[in-house]
Amino acid sequence: MISCCGNQIRCTLWDDHVGKIEPFFNASSHEPMVVILQFCRIRRDATNGEVRLCSSYDVTQVLINQQSKEFLEFRESLILRGVQTPMRSIESFPMMEQTQCNAQDMKTISEIYQTREYGDYWVAARIVAIEDSVNWYYSSCRASGCNKKLESKGGLYYCTKCEKSCREGNLRYRLKIRVADLEGNAPFLLWDRECNQLLGISVAELKSRHSNATQLIPSELQSLVKQCMLFRVVVRKEQFENLDNVFSVMRINTDQRLIQVHAPELLRIPDKYLSSKVDQMVEDDDFEEEFVEVDEGENLLGVGVACNQDDVGDSSVVKRRLLDKSSSTQTSKNKGIKEESD
Repeated sequence: MISCCGNQIRCTLWDDHVGKIEPFFNASSHEPMVVILQFCRIRRDATNGEVRLCSSYDVTQVLINQQSKEFLEFRESLILRGVQTPMRSIESFPMMEQTQCNAQDMKTISEIYQTREYGDYWVAARIVAIEDSVNWYYSSCRASGCNKKLESKGGLYYCTKCEKSCREGNLRYRLKIRVADLEGNAPFLLWDRECNQLLGISVAELKSRHSNATQLIPSELQSLVKQCMLFRVVVRKEQFENLDNVFSVMRINTDQRLIQVHAPELLRIPDKYLSSKVDQMVEDDDFEEEFVEVDEGENLLGVGVACNQDDVGDSSVVKRRLLDKSSSTQTSKNKGIKEESD
């Protein structure tokens, strides 16, 4: 895109936004194409520092050649400067090229939890489980560019964003999975585009195929378990406030050559090793929960466990310190009993 002052910036549009701009690609009109973009992501190229724009799901608004005051004034300014058309070309790249990653964007799961740096990162991991066997899809608004989840209202479905009712919506994937690498595990959330890319089948087709099946998880979804890939995830504050909060996946890359470059050990590690590590972590968490509950009468939360500000929200740190405090309390108690007996 180019402004009336000659400043240029690259912008990448995804999903339904592409359909809005495609008609202008082969158009014979020589009139300037004026665009207003709202609520975009700002990205900086790690190699050359170039700033770019990128659409963000259905949040981004793309307005083209409108008749509002802002469009008309901008168009007049282009004519005064002799600009015939600010659109030079539309570059289209295959999905695999758009999801290339570099070392600067790579993080392990443990690094994400330890550094607590917000942003978008690539994570090389293996899917070890499907976490939600029931709510793996949802009914979304049928309006173009709107994927909002519909709410049941008066026998109809209602979109709170479009403020419209309909009899049925579009079924879209919303699959919660558990992934693991060599040092940790986390819940990830795969959306419709990524699931379609992996499965090659829509939700409606998958439900129709298994309409009479008794199993909760369709075999096609279960086939994702044990697959290694690169996940582009969004890291926000919510994931550190509750370890059960999912990381939303924006992109995936299944190119095994890239995984071999960035995480070769992940391809060689046995499935049983990663699964056993996840099970052990879950058991450890359950043990700590039960341990604290047994001594609930001691009112551990009121004992005054010292925590750093950075530890707020980190349940593992708090649990560990509560256990340490409990251990010391129990030791003192046992010592007192011994002295009395003496």
